[in-house]
Amino acid sequence: MKNLLPALALSCSILFACQKKDDPSPADTSQLTEVTFAVSDFSQSDAAINKSTASISALGDTLRNHADYLYAYIFSSNGSAAPVYLEQTSASATFGTLSASLTPGPYIAVFVASRLPTNFNGITRYSSLSMQPGMDDIFITNQFSFTVGTEAKTESVRLTRWTGAVEVNIEDAIPTNASKIVIETPDDSSGWVFSAGQYTGADNTFSSKEFVLTSADKGQMNRKFLMYIFNQSSGMTFKIKAFDSQNILIAEKTVNNVSVQRNRKTLLSGKLFSSTTSFSITVNPYWAAPGNIVSF
Repeated sequence: MKNLLPALALSCSILFACQKKDDPSPADTSQLTEVTFAVSDFSQSDAAINKSTASISALGDTLRNHADYLYAYIFSSNGSAAPVYLEQTSASATFGTLSASLTPGPYIAVFVASRLPTNFNGITRYSSLSMQPGMDDIFITNQFSFTVGTEAKTESVRLTRWTGAVEVNIEDAIPTNASKIVIETPDDSSGWVFSAGQYTGADNTFSSKEFVLTSADKGQMNRKFLMYIFNQSSGMTFKIKAFDSQNILIAEKTVNNVSVQRNRKTLLSGKLFSSTTSFSITVNPYWAAPGNIVSF
């Protein structure tokens, strides 16, 4: 089986409504061209991030399988037109198809697909556009350049997964008095600046995720918990904590020097409720088979 691909293919069809010179349209609309961005079925996709074993999505995989929100910011390259903002949610019957009326000329577009809502700042121009993602999976295209003319054409865009993940495997049995598991790190990132290609708050942003345990979790061994990480770093610290129903800490382990990379899942495996302090670190490059293991 071939390696699973690290990105989603987004096919954008740009349709142009040609206008003749003697078209009697009003002055304020005669220079506008209708541009439609259509997200087609995916012929290729990566492994399902919420599963611990490998899987390949079937032919015809759609955007709905990977995102609940789709955003686009469109900027005129020469500054001759105001920026255009487009947004859809998976509740829309036409989720994956975005349209805008644009004047002919060169443009730069940013596309973001995410599970959770994404906040944007500096939206008046591409050079200042940044985002603050939710704590979940997110795919983006950092800069998509196209030109609006008078003939219809299709542009192909690739949205790349912009997150990594840490999956914690608790090897020993979860005790009956455990109520929740919390994974936290002070070394995440708070956002991304598109034009600069840089993180904001890198290695200096606190992130945590809480997992409420059910009765089925009690006594279970090798229970896995997955947390998305937006930052990329080779020296992150993670704390794995367990609390009882009164929110009293009953177990805690700290794992240092954890490497997290974009579109890769790092596996942390060890015993949380015993006296051992050993956790192993595994880098999983395709959300599937693990790579080298480093123990400390």
